[in-house]
Order: sequence, then C-alpha cells, then structure tokens
Amino acid sequence: MLRPTRSVARLIVLTLAGTLLSVGLVAASAPTATANSGSISARPGVLYDTCRYHPYRYSFDVEPGYDDLSMDVEAYGPDGVVATSDFQYDMGTSGTGELQFCGSELSGRYELEAEVEACDDDFNCYSFTVSSSFKMRAPRTKTSLAVKPKKPRYNQVVKFVVRTRDERPAGYFSTDGAQVILQVRSKGTWTRVRASKTYAWDGKAVLRYRWDVRKPLKVRAKTLKSGTGTASASRPVTIRPK
Repeated sequence: MLRPTRSVARLIVLTLAGTLLSVGLVAASAPTATANSGSISARPGVLYDTCRYHPYRYSFDVEPGYDDLSMDVEAYGPDGVVATSDFQYDMGTSGTGELQFCGSELSGRYELEAEVEACDDDFNCYSFTVSSSFKMRAPRTKTSLAVKPKKPRYNQVVKFVVRTRDERPAGYFSTDGAQVILQVRSKGTWTRVRASKTYAWDGKAVLRYRWDVRKPLKVRAKTLKSGTGTASASRPVTIRPK
C-alpha cells in the first residue's frame, strides 16, 4: 500500500487547514440577515397640487459592528410603477426620511420598499429588504348651497348660490374654476338640472331659474370631480312653493 511521505502529508494538512480558514473568513464577511431585520412605514397622505415631501420612518436590526448603513427607498404606485424615491447614507439604525409627491401621481395604495446595505469598518457588507404599504388620496372638496326664496310663488325667479372649497395643507379654501351643477331629487335619485353646469369663480357660482313646480322639491349642489379634487355634494334644500 502506497503511503504519502511526511512532506506530502504535511502539505495536505496545511492545504486543508488553509481551505477551512478561507471558508471561515468568507462566512464571517457576509453574515445572514435575520428574517425580521426591521421596518419602514409611512402614514396616509394627500396629493396636493404642489410638490410636497411626505415623511416615512424606519428602524433596523443589524449584526453587531455593521453600523455603517445606506439604503435605497422606492414607492410603487397603484399601477406598479415607481412614483417617487429617496436615498440615504451614513445613517443610523432608526430615523426618518421624505418622499416627494407633486400631485400628478395616482391616488390609491403605494408599496414602500427599502433595500438596506450594512457594512463594518473593514467594508464587509450585507444587504436586506424591508417593505410596507400606505395610501395617498386626492384633496377633498366641500360644497354648500343657499336658495332665495325657499318659498317662491309660481313662476318666480329663484336664486341659487353655490360655494365650493378645496382641501389644502392649512385647511379648506375657496376653489377657483371648479365645475358645479344643481340636482333635484326625483323618484329616489338625484338628477341634474338642465343647463345648470357652470364654473365657480373664487369659490362661488350663481344660477337663477323661474320656479314652475307646484309641489315641494329637494335641491342640492354638487362639485364635480377634477384632477385636483374629489366630488362633493351640499346638504339638500327643500323648496316649498306658495
């Protein structure tokens, strides 16, 4: 039976030891991220008609010594396309960031995804991904209606004053250029009044009709949905002819 010489045997031992040491170094340089490596989240927001920053929060658990962090953050819109993004570096394991929205994005649910890279002082790094979702919606509107007189004579001119306001960061303000209509309640449904579609300038629109209805009738105003605001309806006003 052939046996290796002492020098060959020593070479095999050294080679095997070097291989084991190499495997150990590779394993130490790329730790496996735990299944629960942290979180990222954002509150629901409003897509105002101006560019504004929407905040998000994050908190991560990383391997000891791997405290040099950076991350790419992307928000995917309801259509699955990246709508906005952010990048951070030299960051802590928890903090906040901002995503820019300019109002042209889609309303609905957004998927928020962050790819995090953690490195140690020797530039050994590993990465992991965290995700969550949040909603963005269009600004709301508010509509009101004033009627004078509410008890008209037959064929008397009745004045309808429609006011519309839209949601902004500091509250609700008069809307310029919103489309509004009048509706009457008939057979259990709201029906648009003929030739009532008009524009509210500086939040106000005025319409006049000769009242040729002899029975009580409920009327309301409605602000139509637009690219910068949702639809809204006023409280009904009951007109009772004399």
